Amino acid sequence: LTLNPGKCKWWCGDAESVPVGLPASVARAARLPVLGAALPFVVASDIGELDLLDHDGPLRGACTALETYWQNLCKLRCEGLPLDVALNFHTTFVNGAITHFLRAAYAPEAWCQNWDERALRFWELELQRDFGPDQRLQFFLPFKLAGSGVQAAQHRHAAAFLGSWELCLHDVAQTVGLSSAEAVRARLPELTRLITSAESAVRAFGIDYKFDWEACFANPRPKVQKSITTAIHKALHTHVSRLLDTDDGQGATFQSSGGKGAGSHLLSPLAGEKATRLNDVDLRTSLRARFRCDHPGHEKNSQPAPSTHCKHIFCSKHRTRAGQFCGAALDLRGNHARGCEVGGVVLKFHNLVRDWLARTLERWHPGVPVLTEQRVAAWDYQLPPPPNARPGERPPIHEATLDIRIPAPGGRGRLINVDVGFADPYTVDVAELRLRAQKPGRAAAAYVYHKHQTYPAWRNPTEDLVPFILESFGNPSVKAVNFLRHMAPADRGLRSLELRRAYRELSCLTQQRLAHLLRSAEDNARPN
Repeated sequence: LTLNPGKCKWWCGDAESVPVGLPASVARAARLPVLGAALPFVVASDIGELDLLDHDGPLRGACTALETYWQNLCKLRCEGLPLDVALNFHTTFVNGAITHFLRAAYAPEAWCQNWDERALRFWELELQRDFGPDQRLQFFLPFKLAGSGVQAAQHRHAAAFLGSWELCLHDVAQTVGLSSAEAVRARLPELTRLITSAESAVRAFGIDYKFDWEACFANPRPKVQKSITTAIHKALHTHVSRLLDTDDGQGATFQSSGGKGAGSHLLSPLAGEKATRLNDVDLRTSLRARFRCDHPGHEKNSQPAPSTHCKHIFCSKHRTRAGQFCGAALDLRGNHARGCEVGGVVLKFHNLVRDWLARTLERWHPGVPVLTEQRVAAWDYQLPPPPNARPGERPPIHEATLDIRIPAPGGRGRLINVDVGFADPYTVDVAELRLRAQKPGRAAAAYVYHKHQTYPAWRNPTEDLVPFILESFGNPSVKAVNFLRHMAPADRGLRSLELRRAYRELSCLTQQRLAHLLRSAEDNARPN
């Protein structure tokens, strides 16, 4: 093995110290991140060495190390470690501790299944639910495809082994003095058998893949593991979407849980970022909803049984039902709770997202005026006359008050009006619900269309409208994603960090809203 200077930095707490024998091209790091996004993998101290002739020992050691790590996390949880931190630690370990094992040898299917069962069990215990087959498949998908970000050994062991040999076959052949791909296959029949088995495992997911011996012998082929794993995840996402019952909203929920930044609340905060996070109860609730568990707002430790009727409370100024519960029947999936506007949760989180977006724009564009709750008279429109209107009475006017107004960057005085909104994937229209179970983002796109119909461009041609629409489970509309990209700082290094921070904070607010709607419908207290 040789050091790749382009992928390494060195750090030392002593400013005067300089390592001996290190290439001059290796840069010195100003700081040492220990945990978080900067740490892509972890190797436990007792499984730090890998014997290529011993296939079983390292895998047994990895399972032992996972059990030890799990026990330590449980001890820390009992001492008050927040759930989001524990899940982040656990994911980092599970994803990284066996990376080199999977690339060095073709791990047995039974061992991979056992590893995945142990990894999933930690989450099941924390969420107080047992997962079914389709939920398990969803769990091991990436954030963008509605999963947890935990990588399954069963889904990546063949890709890791094939990717490793696509990269190193050329160098191995040169090192042992083999002059052709056919000579490699003749000299190493066991390797040929394992690569053939891995090929079959990849094709079992419906992926057309073949290990090209001649091409790999001629030149190393990097990053093949990533391309194969991405294809496997997409195939599994399509498979899960076909398994789900669409008429009760499960399919639409699954599609709504993915998208750009939809799982960013499970990432660790960036250095210097003001801590925007979910408490344990909200995080458990939002994850149960994400993975389509029954009665996601029900906490088994605090409630004997799930509530049968909605406990959202009417405000004290309601004309007929002040201080009373909504009382509508609750369903298994929380479809009513997410769409129930009784109480103040819907308005509260609309305003929170509006204020967050205004603060973010002010940080990205210092000195540029960012105004909230601005009336745009050009988009005022007449409402239908009320039933008790007198003859000749003028119909009321709806005043168009939009959430945010900001000058367009480089727009020569052109203004952008942003209107924040949430769209739930569930609808009583069964035909539309089935379409939403097939295509992600359809609910948000429908609300964007409604906003453009309400505030048409032809009535106000000198200003722009941006419907900033988010679905209940976190999937943002295309307009919202494009607006964030358009407004983000131009500096490339700062831009990527700021967008990551924005998606994480927005995801936290969206999941808090989801959790509050579900929890308050299950368990609420009457006001004074």
